[in-house]
Amino acid sequence: AGRAGQGELGESIVIANKQSRKQVMELLAQDLPRVSSCLDNNQRGLKRLLLEVLSFTHLGTGMDLIRFSKSTLLSAQKDPCGEATGDPTKDHPEIAQAMGWLLTHDMARLDERSQTYLVTPLGRAVCASALEPQQGYLLFQELERARPCISLDTDLHI
Repeated sequence: AGRAGQGELGESIVIANKQSRKQVMELLAQDLPRVSSCLDNNQRGLKRLLLEVLSFTHLGTGMDLIRFSKSTLLSAQKDPCGEATGDPTKDHPEIAQAMGWLLTHDMARLDERSQTYLVTPLGRAVCASALEPQQGYLLFQELERARPCISLDTDLHI
């Protein structure tokens, strides 16, 4: 098959036995499904990506997050809707929505002094747990509701 950036056509050789020839020919004749980014806000991936970027890198400003997200399939699939306005929230609404959600749910905070986003302990825990941010937040709420009902001397049981 071809290599990315090296042309639009490629070759491949398929070796199959006679019993599977019909299946192979059907497979080769099928149209390929459209590839779509899993970072779409409807699929919750962008929130997780931004949380991981903030947790594991030194990228913290809004422009750092925009620059990082421009290297994703989501950015490549985005319809260019005219000229850039210079307003990051209008030019990149998906990042603004995802960061807004993380800020609202106390997984990230904005350091006013340095104008950088920082991950909160809750955000770091969700990131380490491999849960989606929404699932992590629901679990956190359940633990907060259960905490007063547990009567032990220390918080070590949690």
